[in-house]
Amino acid sequence: MDENLVGYLLKCLDADEHREVEDHLRGHPEARQRLELLRRSVAPLAADAEIDPPPGLWVGALARLAEYQCRSLPAAPKPSPAQVAPPGRPWWRRADVLVAAAAALFVLGLSLPWVGRLWYDYRVAACKHNLHNFHNALMAYADLHDGALPQVGAREPAGIYVPILNDAQLLPADVSVTCPGKEKPRPPYRISVRDLEERKANPDEFEKLARELSCCYAYSLGYFEPAAAGRPERLVGLRRDSGDELPVLADCPPPVGVGNSPNHNGRGQNVLYLGGNVRFQKDRTAGVAGDDIYLNWQNRVAAGRDRTDTVLGSSAARPYPVGDE
Repeated sequence: MDENLVGYLLKCLDADEHREVEDHLRGHPEARQRLELLRRSVAPLAADAEIDPPPGLWVGALARLAEYQCRSLPAAPKPSPAQVAPPGRPWWRRADVLVAAAAALFVLGLSLPWVGRLWYDYRVAACKHNLHNFHNALMAYADLHDGALPQVGAREPAGIYVPILNDAQLLPADVSVTCPGKEKPRPPYRISVRDLEERKANPDEFEKLARELSCCYAYSLGYFEPAAAGRPERLVGLRRDSGDELPVLADCPPPVGVGNSPNHNGRGQNVLYLGGNVRFQKDRTAGVAGDDIYLNWQNRVAAGRDRTDTVLGSSAARPYPVGDE
């Protein structure tokens, strides 16, 4: 609980965790005493409250911490003769071992969960930054196409937006199709839409490539616009003015079932909204009015039934799935 008390003091818990800590404090006097001790410990930080930290300081600090957590330490030097215990005398007394063990348990118990949480938050933030890079590319494409974002054809894989942006030379050098929170960042394949079409001659090769185009991310499959004035129903894609709160890109859904994305240990998914906001959502009902962002209103991985029926498909998903009549 100590790490949550520190987060409570520093006001860096989410709303649910904040309420849990307050409920715990109400029923545990010893926790309130511990909180007061921690409050006194962090009180000196108030003296620096008016000093603005350099931009990106916390990201750099966590990256530095991760570097030290993962580095290989050099071998310890051999002890000198003076440091070697005389024969018959133990180097550690039993009391020494007990004191050291107690100190280690206390320090590890306090620091490891907190460090683990900070490292998890850092990876979520890195994924958000990656999605912002994609948003910049999508908006640059919309500027060149009368407000339209890359559209996935009825029988095309959702990941085709990557070759479309490649053809327009809009993908930044530091964008990754793998989620930084899950695995090592990988730049997108520099493949054109024409190259992708040529791969269709080999269906197995094409499907493998289709799964890797957008890899860890899911893109909008568009939606069906109702028939009107003699015009049949048609598939359309999102536009810049479709609505700032419509999801357009997110961590990919699980391979099966209805759980959260596997990119962040199943705890939730980062969702990029058309207006440019990226929010970490703890469940997949992150669309308009609680819409499931990975299934349409018919509970299918297919294009939405109207503009507000968001469906973000993993790289190989189609707006009009293969096998449908």
